[in-house]
Amino acid sequence: MRKLTTLLGLFLTVIISYNANANLLSFTTDKGSYTLGETVLVDIFVNDINYEAAEFGFDVKFNDSALTFRSFMFDDAVFFSAIITEADQFTSNTITLFSAWFENIDLPATSFKLGQLSFSALSEQIPTFNTNNLYVADNNFNDLTPQGSVAIPLPNSALLILLALTIFVFRKKVLPPRA
Repeated sequence: MRKLTTLLGLFLTVIISYNANANLLSFTTDKGSYTLGETVLVDIFVNDINYEAAEFGFDVKFNDSALTFRSFMFDDAVFFSAIITEADQFTSNTITLFSAWFENIDLPATSFKLGQLSFSALSEQIPTFNTNNLYVADNNFNDLTPQGSVAIPLPNSALLILLALTIFVFRKKVLPPRA
């Protein structure tokens, strides 16, 4: 039983030691799944945007055979602080969102709710969304677009494994084996 507990502890230590990733944009639906005709509400959040950002835009892609776009409503904090807020549907499966501020100090925060998408469900489903053409710039139009995901630093893997092995060896020396 002790070996199993020790191995499980070592396994959990290794899993916890991997880096996590945080994306600049995240989507949260109001429900897990939808049936035909239901309204699908999707909140869009901006997470840890560069503090120098003064404008950004991106495309939201969705399955147009499963969803029909109804509207996008910018959050009040964005709407009242930005000089430009645009939400356009140029193709049947893509919505382009764009916001710009006079200065980066006008951003609501480095993390904030951008707004809410509204769709009608055309079938029973769990909706998925993708983003592309992400653009972030400062007030001088210098590109600040992050490349890929941003790593969130966690404790070093080697140190966690070393700690687990040290505890394993220590337990063997201190505790006598059971008969």
